[in-house]
Amino acid sequence: MINYRFSPQTVVELILINIARYSDEKDKDVSRARISKKSLYKVSNRKILKESFINELGEEFFNFGWHFAYHNETEYYIIKGDKVDSWPELACLRIEKEIK
Repeated sequence: MINYRFSPQTVVELILINIARYSDEKDKDVSRARISKKSLYKVSNRKILKESFINELGEEFFNFGWHFAYHNETEYYIIKGDKVDSWPELACLRIEKEIK
């Protein structure tokens, strides 16, 4: 039997479906989540998570309005892009003399 490896776009769609179902289940807006490498292996149906595949996941999440990044050795995180837009933006003015 040949194992089919899902494309990055399909994996992202499946993860976003999972987030939507979790959101409905908990009756709250879920704007961020963590996903383990183990879950990524399972949802992508892959035995190896290559760096190029992880990068493609990031691009696909971005296309859907989410950000995806490395959290630690066993997890990644996902956050809605519009939530990041409300964060304060830091300029370097406060530390200008230290960086000159």
